[in-house]
Amino acid sequence: LRNTLQLWNGREWHSMSGYTADFGINNLFYWTRTLDFHRFGRDGVSPYTGLGDVHLSRFFMYTLFSLYLFWMSPALVMVLGIAGWWLSHFFWMMTAVDPFWFATVMLLALVSTTFYVNAFVRQNYNALGWMFFPIGLYGVYTQNWIVSGIAWILVSLGSLTAVALAAVLCAALSIANFNLIPFLTIVPACLRLSVNLIPLVRHGTGVSLQDTSKWLGFVQSKVQYRRRIRKPHVLHLAYFLVLYTQFAVVLYALAGHMSILLLAGIAIFLLNSTVLRFSDVQSMYMLMFSLATAETIQHPNVLLLASYWLLVSPLPYATGFYTHKDVLDVVPALEPFSIKPFLEGMREFLSPVSKGQRVFMAFRDPKDDYDEIFDGYRTLLELPFYVAAEQSIHFMPDWIAVSQLNYPGAPQLWGRDPESVTRNLKTWKAQFVVVYQDAGTELDSQWKAHGFEPLTTFSWAHFEEQLRGDRPYLGVLPQWWLLKPIESKTWRP
Repeated sequence: LRNTLQLWNGREWHSMSGYTADFGINNLFYWTRTLDFHRFGRDGVSPYTGLGDVHLSRFFMYTLFSLYLFWMSPALVMVLGIAGWWLSHFFWMMTAVDPFWFATVMLLALVSTTFYVNAFVRQNYNALGWMFFPIGLYGVYTQNWIVSGIAWILVSLGSLTAVALAAVLCAALSIANFNLIPFLTIVPACLRLSVNLIPLVRHGTGVSLQDTSKWLGFVQSKVQYRRRIRKPHVLHLAYFLVLYTQFAVVLYALAGHMSILLLAGIAIFLLNSTVLRFSDVQSMYMLMFSLATAETIQHPNVLLLASYWLLVSPLPYATGFYTHKDVLDVVPALEPFSIKPFLEGMREFLSPVSKGQRVFMAFRDPKDDYDEIFDGYRTLLELPFYVAAEQSIHFMPDWIAVSQLNYPGAPQLWGRDPESVTRNLKTWKAQFVVVYQDAGTELDSQWKAHGFEPLTTFSWAHFEEQLRGDRPYLGVLPQWWLLKPIESKTWRP
C-alpha cells in the first residue's frame, strides 16, 4: 500500500499498468479493445484487429464504463475496485451481526491472499463490477430485494461476468426455494446489459457468436485449436476444490443446512474449470471470496473462521505468482508496474511502418493445440498489438485472427522459415514481417539470403530489469527483428 501512494500524484496513472510485469503487459489486451471502441464504436469495424475486418459488435461482453477507466489507470482501478468490494460488506452492520465478529472477519479478508492477488495482480476492469457484488449478496441473504436489485444494476456498469455469475446464483436460489423473487432482482441488470447485444443483432449474430464462443472455450467441436486440460490445471482445480469443499462441509456441520448459494458457487467453479469455460479464474476467486465472506459474517464460530481462512488464503503460487521469482507461500511486496518504457521501445521498433500498412509475425505451427499458439510469447505480443493499433498499423496474427480461423481447413497463419513467411506475406498482403530468435544472437543469415532487409530490432533482454524478476513468457527471452522484402511488389491491406 505504501508503494501504491505514488499513484496519487496523478502524473503516472495511465502508464502504471498493474503491479507485475506479466499482468501489466497482458492488460494491454484490454487497452487495444478500448482503443477500437473509442475509434469505431460498438457498431464499427476495426481494420487493425483480427484479419482486418472485425465487427466490434462481437465484443458485447465488455462494459465500456469500466473498460475506459481501466484504460486510464489500470493499477488504480484494481486497487479501488477491490477496496470498494471490502467496504461494501459494511452493509452487514445494519443487521444484528456482532461488531467484534464482523471486524474479525473483515480483518482476515483484508490480509488474505485472495484480496492481495485481486487488488494487486490478477484483476482487471471487472474490479469495478465486483465492488458492488457484496451488496447484492447482502440483499439476497437478508431478502432486501430492492437493495439487491439496485446493487446488481451497479455491478452491471462494471462487469458482465459478475452479473452473469449473480444471475446463476439467483436462479439457483429461486429454483431451490420455489420463489421467483431472487431471480427477478437480477433481471433489470440483465436488461441493461442486453443493450450491448443490439449491434450484434443488427450486424448478424451467427458468425460473431460462433467465433466468440470458440474463443472463450464454450465450443470445442469443429475447431482447429483445442483447449486441453493439463496436469498443472488439474492440480490447480483439485487444490481449490478441496479448499471450497472443506468450507462447505464445516458450514453445513455448524449451521445444520447447506447453503444453496455456496453450492451453486462451487458448481460454477467446477464447470468453468472443466467443460464450460466462460470466465477467467480471478472471477472464480472473487465469486467464492464473496460467498464465503458473507456466510462467515452470518455464522459466528471460531471453527468456521479457521475454515474461512484456509479458503481465502491459498498458497500465493497457486493464485498467480507462478511467473514471479521464488514465490511459494509468502506474497512479494509489489509496486506499480510502468508500461511506459515498453511502449516507447515498441514505437521505435515499428517506426519504419507507415499508417495503414500491415506487419505479419512468424510463429511455429501449433498444430491443433490452443496452448501452443504464439510459441509461449502470448503475453509479450499484447505490446505490439496495442502500439500498432495506436499507430493505425495492422499487426497480425492476434487472438481474434486465430478465433476467426478456428475451424478445420482454414487458411494458415504459421511458419517460421523464409518460404512460409513469403507465402504468408502474399496471402495476408503484409509489407513487413517480424521474426524472433533468442536474445543476444545475430539474425540468421537465411533472411538476407532470401531477400529480407532488417530494419529495426527489439530485444526483451534490454528490458530485463524492468521485468523485475517476472517471466511473462515460456522458453528463452526473445529478440525481435522487423524485416522487409527487398525485391517484391508492395502489397496493400
